[in-house]
Amino acid sequence: MKSTNKKQKRVALYIRVSSDEILEDARYYDTRHYYPDNQRDDLRQFCITQGYIVDGRHHVYEDIGYSGVSSINERPALKKLLEDAREGRFDAVVVYRIDRMARNVWVFKNIMNELKKLKIDFLSITESVDTSTPFGRASLNLMSVFAELERDIMPSKGKEL
Repeated sequence: MKSTNKKQKRVALYIRVSSDEILEDARYYDTRHYYPDNQRDDLRQFCITQGYIVDGRHHVYEDIGYSGVSSINERPALKKLLEDAREGRFDAVVVYRIDRMARNVWVFKNIMNELKKLKIDFLSITESVDTSTPFGRASLNLMSVFAELERDIMPSKGKEL
């Protein structure tokens, strides 16, 4: 008989929406993930189905109105998330999409290096990436490049593609 004493993974949820994304015209992009409530609901549902533990009072970090190109120090919730990570308060960080964490390759890489150093997993609920393999880590890096590219080519409010 198998033991069911497997340690449940404690997770932190990270939600980010820039003010530009909040205002973005839905004709150009699927904007569902731009709304904090949608991200929060989808992340919580994912964690329930996976059996992950989320302390909703302390481990849901939201940067609303902050750009994905902003540095760690410019985003209060991300800064707090990394401080709590250093204190070992959770085992993984879960995001809706990789671009919710960052839309700048260097910012993303700094965050991932910090999480890796702390042995904290990173999960995106819409992109399957296994960061325990070399191919998975390379895929994650490529996705961060495309997140930055997407941000760079986004039309400004009122402009056509």
